[in-house]
Amino acid sequence: MKDAQDRDSAWVVFGAMAAVVVMLMVLGWFWVWSLIPSGEWSTFGDVYGAVLGTLFTGLAFAGLVLSVHLQRRELAETREELRRTADAQVEAHRALTAQAETMKLAAEATALAALLNTDGIPFQMPDGQFMQTSVSVQEVGEVRARAKRILKELGTAGEVEG
Repeated sequence: MKDAQDRDSAWVVFGAMAAVVVMLMVLGWFWVWSLIPSGEWSTFGDVYGAVLGTLFTGLAFAGLVLSVHLQRRELAETREELRRTADAQVEAHRALTAQAETMKLAAEATALAALLNTDGIPFQMPDGQFMQTSVSVQEVGEVRARAKRILKELGTAGEVEG
């Protein structure tokens, strides 16, 4: 909001300067036509042209300085916005990485729970033969220990039955 007001006030100042120059030109023409004899118009025109040329050059330079000032301000704002965007992307990357790790642990915990729950259940192999799962007591202990570790990392308070 403040930047928009600054920009608007800068253009108001520039417009006021341009209006003053135009008013000086109009007053100059009235002065030439009413006060200066026609024989001296060319001399006055040379002087008047030099003065107006200088005024317009100064006005153009003021416009250039104003334009450069506004561009520098806009560039600084753009850099700040790009920095904030980059920070947000880094934060989003961290969150997605943490989420992926949590999903990986949850999938592993689900697979381990399925392994514990399928002991002794027959299933059909791709070649058509039936097979019965069998998990040793030592493997069950290892799976339970691993499941407890994963649940702890996930931050759940669940217990591994056994």
